[in-house]
Amino acid sequence: MQALAKHYPQQMYFPFNLSRQHYGPEGQARADSLQPLLRSPLMEQWGAALNDTTYPAQRWEGWVGRLSGLVAAGDKAGARALYKDEVYPDMITNHVQGGRASGRAFGEKSPPATVNSAFAAKWDSKFKEAFGPTGDKITSMPSRDFEGKCARLGQAIKQETDQVTGKRELARLSHWFEAFGQQTGWCILSTHSK
Repeated sequence: MQALAKHYPQQMYFPFNLSRQHYGPEGQARADSLQPLLRSPLMEQWGAALNDTTYPAQRWEGWVGRLSGLVAAGDKAGARALYKDEVYPDMITNHVQGGRASGRAFGEKSPPATVNSAFAAKWDSKFKEAFGPTGDKITSMPSRDFEGKCARLGQAIKQETDQVTGKRELARLSHWFEAFGQQTGWCILSTHSK
């Protein structure tokens, strides 16, 4: 694996990083030696830009199944950790407008909000109200209440996302792709349908 990682890092980057979360303790220990060989800031930016093209309802749908599975299994501490470390950053923190615009030169105009940064600004307080700033409410609420909150939140997110349909410039989803398009002269459009 180390020889493959050394000679073909781009081919291994995504499969490795996507499957790594499913490795057991022994697999994690072995994978640690591959991580430095596969580290790539450009690939990390590309991956983040691809994630930016995923609408909030799609991301929430993926997360809620994992959270609900942990709560149903009685592992509320695991659900809280997943929420704090992965769900909340993916739904809110990673898309906050200020974090994306931090590399601007003085006096340069802020880029327009993306679909996900507008969502993050609007929904941050709703996620904190439902689950607490770090998911602490998950450990103390009854499972039925947790499932109800997840369902109501999911329905509201889906309704809002369903309002964003049709063609739009990819820049409304990812400033990284906008910069890429400007450098290459590409005009990239995205569509979303219900």
